[in-house]
Amino acid sequence: MGVAKPLHNLEKRILKSLNKNKGGLLEKVAEEAKLSLDQTRRAVEWLKAKGMVKTEIEQSKIFFLDIKGRKAVKEGLPERRLVNHITDMKGKAILADLKKKYRTTPQEFSAAFGNASKKGWIGITTENDIRIVKVKQLVKRTPEEGLLIKLNQSKVSSTGITDEEKSILINLKKRPQYIKEKEIKRTKINITPLGSKTVNSL
Repeated sequence: MGVAKPLHNLEKRILKSLNKNKGGLLEKVAEEAKLSLDQTRRAVEWLKAKGMVKTEIEQSKIFFLDIKGRKAVKEGLPERRLVNHITDMKGKAILADLKKKYRTTPQEFSAAFGNASKKGWIGITTENDIRIVKVKQLVKRTPEEGLLIKLNQSKVSSTGITDEEKSILINLKKRPQYIKEKEIKRTKINITPLGSKTVNSL
């Protein structure tokens, strides 16, 4: 039976870090062991070959704002801007005039109008055969706006959002150019029983 080769200093540092923290992501292990990522990757491969560590790939997504998402944070959602515009017109406006005066594309106006109606912020009445849009109610901040602000402050991982935020995110992703997402893969390193036994004898 051959004699086990002595561990390299890099391997020792990795094992000590893993044993102390019960495993961890590659970047965190490298930081803890005060090694570069390349040094850590190399040492991990050596330790894997010796059966002292195991690795697994964790997949997740990060979400961040696209062009219109950033605009919504700065200026408000289209439906918010529309209602604010009507409010400035003393809370009501002739629908035909509103379409002309509200500076946006017909598609954006239609989407803003539909969302404002769905949220119960506006309603339509008829006065002397003229269709009038009136502000009914307005909340201070919607869950969508809250999530947009959160995403504007920093990128958010799919593992760092609540179940409620996930459903809100799905709705925001339906809006063109609001949300971008990127898939990321991270390497998690775990120490094996042999690795723990070895590090305890160092």
